[in-house]
Formats: sequence, structure tokens, C-alpha cells
Amino acid sequence: MRTHISKIFEMCILDLYSHHFVTSDLQFGFKKGLGCSHVLYTVRSIVQYYTAGNSTVNLCALDMAKAFNKDMLCS
Repeated sequence: MRTHISKIFEMCILDLYSHHFVTSDLQFGFKKGLGCSHVLYTVRSIVQYYTAGNSTVNLCALDMAKAFNKDMLCS
């Protein structure tokens, strides 16, 4: 039940104040209309650009799914 109330609260706050929440154009997460496909396209384009110039590209990815205890978030 708490999660439903928090979602409704979040929707109300976003509806009233979303124009105050300005983010960088370089941010992909938690933005309306953007998702994994946009990130993957951007990363692939950057890698292709640098490898075409015979540069080495190093990538690091973090899976944050396990970083939070979901049991504690829902209690």
C-alpha cells in the first residue's frame, strides 16, 4: 500500500513542479522518452568514432540492480 501512495505522491509532485527539474542533455536515466536504446546508440557511435581513428577505447559498466536491498525499500 505504501508504494501506491508514494507513486501517487511522486506523480503529483512531478505534475506540479517538473518544470523546475532541469537535467543535463547528457543524462539518459530517469528521463521521459529516453531509454536503453538511446544509450546504446550513443555508446556505439562514440566507440566507432574513436576506433575509426585507431584509438583504444576502454569501457566500464556497473550493474546497480543488486546495490539496493528491495526488501528494505518496500517495508
